[in-house]
Amino acid sequence: MQYAKLKNDILAARERRDEELQKLLATLAGGSIIQLALNVPGCDKRPAGSEALFGWGQEQLNNAVAPSLELFDVDALGPWVLYASPGDPVDVKMKCCRIEDYRDFARLLDFDVYAADGNGVRSAAPWLAAAFLSGVRRTGAGMYPYPPPYPQSGERAL
Repeated sequence: MQYAKLKNDILAARERRDEELQKLLATLAGGSIIQLALNVPGCDKRPAGSEALFGWGQEQLNNAVAPSLELFDVDALGPWVLYASPGDPVDVKMKCCRIEDYRDFARLLDFDVYAADGNGVRSAAPWLAAAFLSGVRRTGAGMYPYPPPYPQSGERAL
């Protein structure tokens, strides 16, 4: 019974997130939309340290892309935000992947990037062409540009 309620809450949260994304896409003339959320396994979607991790992810994103905050919410899946950015969706996705790949804990961050037409940018696609043009390293999750995310001075410990 507990899992049935959790399942329903999670499905309702996903539907609401998609509704909010569609509303924002309807107002976007160009650039990118970035959805940042946590990808935490298990029933507890807000374990100890998750707020600090989410804040760190927001800080890294702001340093890398300087997007404008459009929506912040907390639901059954945990905290999530929608940002708008004038940046090219593929470039923005590459920067987000650099953040996700920076440290093991950062893999709990989930950055989804959408173009103004609503198409999502998948992690593997940008790297196929870029792999031959710049230094990348291969991980189990895909190919990522090599230097770490932004900036390194004054980095906060989680």
